[in-house]
Amino acid sequence: MGIIILLGLCQYSYAKTVEIIVHQSNLNISYLVEEKANDALKIVNYRAVNFQKQNPSAISKLVVQQSKVGVIQVESSLTPTEICDQLEALPGIDVAEPNYPLELYQTVFDPLSNKQTYLRENDLFQIWSLTAKKDVIVAVIDTGIDLHHRDLSQAIYTNPNEIMNGKDDDGNGYADDVHGYQWLNWLGNKVSNKPVDDHGHGTLVSGIIAGSNNQHGIVGVHPQATILPLKVFDSNGVGNQLEAAMAIYYAINQGAALINCSWGFHYKTKVLEDAINEALAKGVIVVAAVGNQGEKQIMYPANFDRVVGVGSLNDDTKDLALFSNFGKNLDIAISGIKIFSSSLNNSYEYITGTSASAAIISGLLARLMSFYPSLPAESYIDLVSRTSYAVSDKQIKTPNIYRLLDGFDMKPTISESTYSTSLVTPINMLENVMIAPNPVINNEANLFFTMSQAGLAGDINIYNLEGLLIKNQSFVTQQNQNKITIIVDDLQNGNYLYVVSVPAVNNVIKGKFSILK
Repeated sequence: MGIIILLGLCQYSYAKTVEIIVHQSNLNISYLVEEKANDALKIVNYRAVNFQKQNPSAISKLVVQQSKVGVIQVESSLTPTEICDQLEALPGIDVAEPNYPLELYQTVFDPLSNKQTYLRENDLFQIWSLTAKKDVIVAVIDTGIDLHHRDLSQAIYTNPNEIMNGKDDDGNGYADDVHGYQWLNWLGNKVSNKPVDDHGHGTLVSGIIAGSNNQHGIVGVHPQATILPLKVFDSNGVGNQLEAAMAIYYAINQGAALINCSWGFHYKTKVLEDAINEALAKGVIVVAAVGNQGEKQIMYPANFDRVVGVGSLNDDTKDLALFSNFGKNLDIAISGIKIFSSSLNNSYEYITGTSASAAIISGLLARLMSFYPSLPAESYIDLVSRTSYAVSDKQIKTPNIYRLLDGFDMKPTISESTYSTSLVTPINMLENVMIAPNPVINNEANLFFTMSQAGLAGDINIYNLEGLLIKNQSFVTQQNQNKITIIVDDLQNGNYLYVVSVPAVNNVIKGKFSILK
């Protein structure tokens, strides 16, 4: 008999709605409703999560195992931890955990430049001395991808067993998943077969890994890689752990050899850990950013054992970047400041953060797997680790491409001129965008940016972390330095997202700020 919590009406003070993941031992649970005796919780919705796994006896087929995981929407004035404690006290629930949000590990966006300096500063271009011999699918779990970007369109995965006809042709539970999939609010059924990037982060990460060598724009660390775009973050960079776990299972089943996770969070969940362990058990390499808080704490999933945790280095000093987290399970570090890559609408931008560093390492490992495809996953990771050298006072490892090539008994064959690409630098782009002070400590926030042309109309939109637009302000650009004052006396203390746009130059800059009055 399933757990039954009777429906009832009660009053809530400051009630909030949160999603809780429940791991069940009672397989007969079909639905959770509210028990009158439990006035602190109001269960709004429940849905069982069916993770599809490969059938070991028929690897080409997928099986849906009877679910032991569900997600519930709870309305309560209690904290998420208190809600979980109450749920775990119920018979049939082994573990309850919040569907924690995830953070994208980028710190700034800058406008276009004309070169990818990190390829030269790390001699990364020499990895192209290893000829690609096998297609390697890299699953990028992120904000999606610009499917029509000229540097990425040829790299995007195509499901050979699916066609656009409104049906689930390959029987994997997802109709028309020709080029990846999207999971946002899964409990609210906000899923789609079109993982289109409306944020920008996933397109930047994908370009670092696999930008095409086509005489346009940029070139990735492994330009022959195939990118499987899996969207779990919305246009404001908001995503959650359950949806990320679902994307990991999907990546495994589609044959991904490597999963890039340029995101994470302080707290681990069983649902994400189980998905990561399933990937590792299937021989899939998982690469994750360690976080941008500058703390001695590695974020999850980078903090899971056997996940490749990647930090960021300063190229000039080879010290760990101030924003990069560090500690146990930081396995390797590489450039992470002003990494030039593809952006939305056939444009290009810089990205700074451990997100970019993780993408570089993903591209490097994918290249090794393509050149020598017969090794187990651990061997590629071990080879990169053994041929790396220690930098900074924290003895952080960073790849040495020449020692890595020696490990394959290969000699460098690429000259610097080979990787140079001709980039067209557009004019009239937003530069040096920031909100200051950050945190905002009074009733005014100042938006600063530079612009080469005056008289262009622009907007700044401010969202809460749930993606709700709460403030809009228009402006007209001045030449060079700009300062726009935004009145925030009606906003409460907390974290917010901002989006600055100038439609005339098709430029959008996004960021995050805090209010602490």
